[in-house]
Amino acid sequence: MEILSSLGSTGLGLVWGWLVGGFRTPMAHPVRTTLILTTATLAPALLIFRLAGFVPMLLFFAAVGAAAVSRYSWHRRLTERLGPPHN
Repeated sequence: MEILSSLGSTGLGLVWGWLVGGFRTPMAHPVRTTLILTTATLAPALLIFRLAGFVPMLLFFAAVGAAAVSRYSWHRRLTERLGPPHN
């Protein structure tokens, strides 16, 4: 059962990290936005800890970090190559 919990929390972390890593819009209130994103990340982490334990929660955080850094660097390379997006 712990393997399924670990895989599920890792998958959730990858999806959430990919979404957070793509959050690059100009922020009118950076402190508020950071607080909201932090709270929105801690909520599933605490739920994972309560339902599955400590190791799946660590895997969730590792997956969030890896996916966020991956998407951020991918966006940065695309911007360097193609220029800023035109909205």
